[in-house]
Amino acid sequence: FISQTCIAPNRFLVHSSVEKQFATALKEALEKQIVIGDPRQKGITMGPLINKKQHDRVSNSFIFSMF
Repeated sequence: FISQTCIAPNRFLVHSSVEKQFATALKEALEKQIVIGDPRQKGITMGPLINKKQHDRVSNSFIFSMF
């Protein structure tokens, strides 16, 4: 039996005075730590999303966070 748990935050509240620095630092940290692909392959840290509904939810998080 295999299961997974997601404890990722939904949003960050960031003061506008450090918004760009925060976004840059977060992007760099994620690029170093998350490798998307087939989870059966060595070195992959994030597999595919479970379905289109979840894909849309994640995609919309990014779209709406930019406004």
